[in-house]
Amino acid sequence: MNITSFKHSNKLHWCIAISSCDNNLDLETEIKSYLSINYTPEIIYLLRPHNEIQYEVIKERIPNFENIKIIECVYLENGLIINLDENDLIAEEIYFKISNSICSHFLVKYDSILKAGLESYFLLPSEVYATHFIRIGNIFKESQDINILSIFLLPYFKNNAEIIYSDTPTIFPLIYSCILYKNISTSVVYNPRIKLYSSSNVTRDDIENIDNSLFIVSTSINGSLPNKLNTLGIDWSKIVVLFGFDKSKHHNYSIMNKQNSLEILGNEFVSKRPDEFKKAFPNRTFEIKFGDEQFIPSPPIVSKFKIILKDAPDNLSDLMFNYLAYDFVSCYKGQNSLGKTRDIYIDVSKLFIDINGKKLNHFEKKTKNLIINQLPINIKSIIYVDDAESKYIADKIQEYYQDAHSKTVESVFYKNLKLDDTFAEPSCYLVCSSCISNGKKISDVSRKLRTQEHSQIIYFNGFVRCIDEKAYSNLMSNIKYGKYNDFSTYSFITIDKILLPNEDSDSISWEFEKDLIKTLLFGFDDFETKSIMTSETKEYFEKRYNELNDNKDGLINNVYLNKSNGNRLVLNKNFAFFKFTNWKPEEIQQSKVYFSILSVLHNFRIKKNIKQTIFERHIFDPENFNRYNDGIIQASFLRAATNKELNYEIDINSSSLMATIIIGSIDENTNKDTAPYEFLMAICIGKLTLHKNDLISIYEKFKDFPDNIIEILLKIIHSKFLI
Repeated sequence: MNITSFKHSNKLHWCIAISSCDNNLDLETEIKSYLSINYTPEIIYLLRPHNEIQYEVIKERIPNFENIKIIECVYLENGLIINLDENDLIAEEIYFKISNSICSHFLVKYDSILKAGLESYFLLPSEVYATHFIRIGNIFKESQDINILSIFLLPYFKNNAEIIYSDTPTIFPLIYSCILYKNISTSVVYNPRIKLYSSSNVTRDDIENIDNSLFIVSTSINGSLPNKLNTLGIDWSKIVVLFGFDKSKHHNYSIMNKQNSLEILGNEFVSKRPDEFKKAFPNRTFEIKFGDEQFIPSPPIVSKFKIILKDAPDNLSDLMFNYLAYDFVSCYKGQNSLGKTRDIYIDVSKLFIDINGKKLNHFEKKTKNLIINQLPINIKSIIYVDDAESKYIADKIQEYYQDAHSKTVESVFYKNLKLDDTFAEPSCYLVCSSCISNGKKISDVSRKLRTQEHSQIIYFNGFVRCIDEKAYSNLMSNIKYGKYNDFSTYSFITIDKILLPNEDSDSISWEFEKDLIKTLLFGFDDFETKSIMTSETKEYFEKRYNELNDNKDGLINNVYLNKSNGNRLVLNKNFAFFKFTNWKPEEIQQSKVYFSILSVLHNFRIKKNIKQTIFERHIFDPENFNRYNDGIIQASFLRAATNKELNYEIDINSSSLMATIIIGSIDENTNKDTAPYEFLMAICIGKLTLHKNDLISIYEKFKDFPDNIIEILLKIIHSKFLI
């Protein structure tokens, strides 16, 4: 037996549904138990099987039941429900109220609706991504509940289909229950075949007797599976969905019970193709597959982390002290060996340029020392591996080598290198690379030089940026490995090294910013900004788009959005991660600030072994933005942190604090060194995520703000996240 309640015509109704499996039912005790946690109804529908014994409710034994109207109903073998008082079918509106009440009750009772976390999504068997999954098998645990549910499926069995197809075996008990009901009062036994079809790859060849079959879909969020079945030639009249959550008002297929997800869980179900889902939910990156041991994760543990001085790499301050005067770092420039735009571009050739008559800097001293003390006199070729910077270094070493040994040696691009595979007199090859990250190109050179097993090979690397020490060690051991397996055969020399994340333009902020501004400038209707954008704002974004689109020289002092007065963000004195002080704010390029903050964050992740998993999240403590309150440092955090580290939607307190920081940044935009444009841009491109209520508070406070750029960015936020 099950008791559910619903509102109709401003009155509270109960439905007491009795199953044919309910034996020795103590009806009054069940009613009293339900009444203890629910309001007293005004009308009760007492629903029982046809030809079963009658159940009498003695109102006097139940508190507050004296004036309750009880309408006795029975359900027949065909699923029709009769009002015995009127000896007629119950009203259609009441039928659907009862059906929805009972079906919703079972979904909630058996915890059948699984919700993915804020950073997760379900990969459904139909190969779409979804925010929820209906685990329909949870419902079919008790025979009396299955019998009650079958009442509402029975009307769709009216044509006695020869084959009943189901998308999951978990609903077979419901189908068998319907068949049993149909055979209760008939001399001709109805015995259809029940077959399983695949929701993900069913084809027309998998279906037999298509004209006399019934196709049952267990659940549907957007109607994709019923539509797929119809494209295979199945008539709409032969398709029935048990639980439908589609928001559309009209359906060609039948639905046993249509649910409103807002009424059940307070939020809507979303099911989309992968590309559409990723656009709608860029922060949902953890995939939940149905084959995983952990089918559904518990809410993740959220840890907040703060950055302190000790988190900086040991060599960062010395590195900046030695090369502060050189334009060797730029952002969003060039491509790496994987074809990805580099987040950080290190141009070692700039370290050879004479500045203020200073002939030898730190880098040149180390390079010359190498040539004088470690390079042999029998170098046959200097091989450069890729770009113009590598050739520049090769030419410089060629020049230094000639000065040191009075000997000329050729400089050649590795793809043009011609080798004699026969044994010759042992010689030496010097392989030059300006900056390497994964070592793919010098590995290509290494393979080409394997035929020269009697020769010495020295790998000279100006700058190495690996993801961690293990990656650097593996790179060295692979390159140094040769004929003599017990020890290093070849030499691997690095002038300077820094640990940084893998380069990937699919995740760096400037790529998303460029796409957003392109849409803003050339697709106004998408964000409804055409009517409010001033000519000055349009000029501001056009200039920014051109800087991002033409990245020949990369971003150096235009790494971040300019302030409202047109000035760039600058680093104030006493920067925590620089141990030296003999510099002026205007001397520190923005690219070097980003480089420094990125290395600090990455070094922290390595030391603390930070790993984002479906069970644990690490978010960037909002207090960092208060501790390091220079606008350029805040902007660097926003650009250098990952979107998972800036996902404050998963921690409501952090989201509220972050909203307060952003509001303060906008309020103080004209008076202090803040970066409100960077905060809002980070939200616009999905890098920083806040709880919806906090986004609303920011939008409502500043939607009429006199700064047109802020107004435009808020309009984008409203269009993308608040509508």
